[in-house]
Amino acid sequence: SSGINAEYGENIKDPLYRFFEREVTIGRNLLKTVLTDLRDIEQVCELKKKQTNYIRSLLSDLQKGIVPKSWLRYTVPSGVTINPWVIDFSERIRQILRIVEAAQKGATALKELT
Repeated sequence: SSGINAEYGENIKDPLYRFFEREVTIGRNLLKTVLTDLRDIEQVCELKKKQTNYIRSLLSDLQKGIVPKSWLRYTVPSGVTINPWVIDFSERIRQILRIVEAAQKGATALKELT
């Protein structure tokens, strides 16, 4: 669980909480994918792991400045390159952390974010 509904199960009835729960879940899963992919690339570069077709595809995309398809889980402008995407994604993750912190303080704090 993301930390929102785990502690505030009653708030599952609140549409705002459900919305934030979905956003937190999407962000958490994408962050996990990105970090795993980057660790795998690092291990391939250090010759600690063998390349797979998936890792080759990641490396190819990143070398071209393209956002890997597996990382595109929310809408971004067509043709966005990796640098602006990383900046945007890091801001989204910071925002998700603020949402989780507010949710842990209660409904009033969460509603003040909107």
